[in-house]
Amino acid sequence: MSSQLKDLAKGIIFSGRISEFHLDNLSKYPFIFFEDIKEASLEYSVPDMADFDKGREKPEIIYRIIFNPSPRMDNLDKRIKAIEGAVRTLLWPDTEVKLIDQNSGKSVQEAYGGQ
Repeated sequence: MSSQLKDLAKGIIFSGRISEFHLDNLSKYPFIFFEDIKEASLEYSVPDMADFDKGREKPEIIYRIIFNPSPRMDNLDKRIKAIEGAVRTLLWPDTEVKLIDQNSGKSVQEAYGGQ
């Protein structure tokens, strides 16, 4: 299975877009790692092959999340590390993962880290 995932990840770089298989999995991650989510959307950018090979650009996954009022954010650091790890396992180890709280426009860490 691992080699199949790696082949799919290579295909993403060649095509410049994430496969339906990857999108389906990635879109579920916020609901797996966080509670009290009302809505979550996914944006991504994939560098072209030349930039990726030379390390000039990294793939980026951005989650824009709307939480229900007063969400439970216990173990926030662990939740963030878990979703980052899951994304990087599915795609590439150097994928940049951003979690944005849509209500505040801040990162989830900035918006809820003090709770």
